[in-house]
Amino acid sequence: MKKFTLGTVIAATALFSACSDDSSSSTPSHVDSCDLNATMLSLPVHACVESSDATNAESLCNEKLAAAVSKLGGTTTFGSGCPSGYVKTCQTEYDGSHFNVLIYDQVLGAMDCDQITSLLEQ
Repeated sequence: MKKFTLGTVIAATALFSACSDDSSSSTPSHVDSCDLNATMLSLPVHACVESSDATNAESLCNEKLAAAVSKLGGTTTFGSGCPSGYVKTCQTEYDGSHFNVLIYDQVLGAMDCDQITSLLEQ
């Protein structure tokens, strides 16, 4: 059950589409973000999703991502911009808006974006 829940969080973080490791893409001057923190099998899981589309970012954070992370006893925090220190960046689209998915932990950081996305197909 814990593996399924971790898969759900990873899948929600991946936002149901392919990602890219290209960190050279430009970031808009103002972004809204959803910071996700949880613990799985004593390992920290930390990601942050950001977009310049405030409405979609807030909806995604407070509805879809919050539900997935709460299954692990974790939290989501809506804010303006993700913290520095990420180890991987993935780009994706959700509901017509562009999102950057920033990965901070070594668990998700060890996976490439295609691996994260493939968890949805299992």
